Amino acid sequence: MAKGKGSSSRSRGLLSNPQVRAKALMNQAYTHPDIDKAIDLALQATQCWPDCAEALMFLAMYLPEDQYQAAGMCSQAFHAASRAMGEVDLEQQAGKLWDDEAGRISIKALSMLARSIVDLTLYEDAWQKFNLAILLDENDNLGNHYYSVACAVACGDYESAMEILEEWDDPKDGLQNLGWLLANLHSGLRSEVELESVAILQASHSNLLQWMVDPLSVKDSFHLEYCDGDVEEVENVLGLYSQVFWLKPDSVEWLIEAAGLEPRREYGPFDLEDSEEVADIPQA
Repeated sequence: MAKGKGSSSRSRGLLSNPQVRAKALMNQAYTHPDIDKAIDLALQATQCWPDCAEALMFLAMYLPEDQYQAAGMCSQAFHAASRAMGEVDLEQQAGKLWDDEAGRISIKALSMLARSIVDLTLYEDAWQKFNLAILLDENDNLGNHYYSVACAVACGDYESAMEILEEWDDPKDGLQNLGWLLANLHSGLRSEVELESVAILQASHSNLLQWMVDPLSVKDSFHLEYCDGDVEEVENVLGLYSQVFWLKPDSVEWLIEAAGLEPRREYGPFDLEDSEEVADIPQA
């Protein structure tokens, strides 16, 4: 019985620690089926421990009213994570931080901050932060390479983008995901938007597919496994590419060649003023 009392006392002692209490609250928040109650738990976590970066990141996904407020909250989360991690020599710790809990949270906060900056179209600043996150996490557990390439293309640095693309085991698969991401960057959509939603967006712009690629060459050279050989799904992907190419015309040949596709030279970009179909494409 005495042992049980001692164990109970230790448990109460641990929960009196603000960091431990905040983490316990966040464990509840992550699994709570009611998002409003989950948000309340995250707010309680920040009251227990103001530097609880996990809680700040969680709240940054739900509370901001606009992109600027979201970026501010993500910045707050990153600085809180940095304070919790303490002084770190980044050059010495490069590639090692993911195995450390505080380091892992810091990398996640940095990645989230970079993505929030992308939403503000501050691509150069975001690119620097993505590259730092990749440096700290050599296995790229968060997929920051995709964002790094997208930002490189958005900044017009195709040479750097190609260098990153060449590091992927399957560049065509990587480029397909990159196409979705680029389209989202320039259309104002969140990067996590699903294909079904994006397909609706691009449906009214299907005429742009005419000058993209020859459909026959797509069948042989494009990575179709993800689309299960469904031509309509492939056209959805190419439709996303077309939005990117329309907004960034100097990247047309680069991305097509990187994907191993043959451009249809007999077609050229439509005149935006003459095409009602594409009149509502958001401008970069």
